[in-house]
Amino acid sequence: MTRRPYVTAAAHYLRGRPPYSAQLLDVVRAEIGLDGTGTLIDVGCGPGVLAVQLAPLFETVIGIDPEPAMLAEASRHAAAHDVKAAWIEARAEDLATLELPAARLVTFGQSLHWTDRDRVLPAVYELLQPGGAVALIAPAIEHGSPPVDRPAPPIPHEQIEAVIGAYLGWSRGPQEDTYETSLERSPFGESHVAYAPGRADIVRTTDEVVSGYLSMSFAAPDRLGDRLDEFVVDLQALLAEVSPAGRFHDWPGDTVIIWATKRG
Repeated sequence: MTRRPYVTAAAHYLRGRPPYSAQLLDVVRAEIGLDGTGTLIDVGCGPGVLAVQLAPLFETVIGIDPEPAMLAEASRHAAAHDVKAAWIEARAEDLATLELPAARLVTFGQSLHWTDRDRVLPAVYELLQPGGAVALIAPAIEHGSPPVDRPAPPIPHEQIEAVIGAYLGWSRGPQEDTYETSLERSPFGESHVAYAPGRADIVRTTDEVVSGYLSMSFAAPDRLGDRLDEFVVDLQALLAEVSPAGRFHDWPGDTVIIWATKRG
């Protein structure tokens, strides 16, 4: 099993992953009290989705990721949105050694679970300026309700995951820890939770649904190896049965923001 699943997944990420809430910037600004100044450091930035979306709230944007393929995607994504940012190849566990500027906000977009949280969160605490914050941001499919009148059939996630299981012996495991628990046992202690409303109008093509799954660490192309083409054909056949028109409604739920501040 690869130790670098995002080497081959990177090319599929921007195309396949659903976006965060369209109101994420406004909710983060209001909850954390941002005013367009200071530095954002996005850890595990991937292709720069979160860094680019939140960039208007800061003077300086820095993205950190251990995978060069992801940073290349991030650079292209930022340029396409006229966002200036610095991209650094490093692990979250390296934060204390990178000589970074004090941050107003440090974000993790679906990336904290890849880290040694008990080591990384104290380093984030030290990196923040007094009153700065950390924010853990992710889709919350269990929060919010999909539209009653969907614009297309929903993505058949359970059926797709059954196909992945047949190819890779994979199944979705239970969540063993929560972000709130991690923050509670860190120097941050108390945390806060806010939600930005989910996007109800995301419609995907068949190819985009396939890319969404190939962007996942558990179904990245190199995990499938020489069965990749066969897997894609089987997935396309399943999707054609569900929606002959090749259109699917993608409901990622609301976007959750779990945040905490540095005291003092």
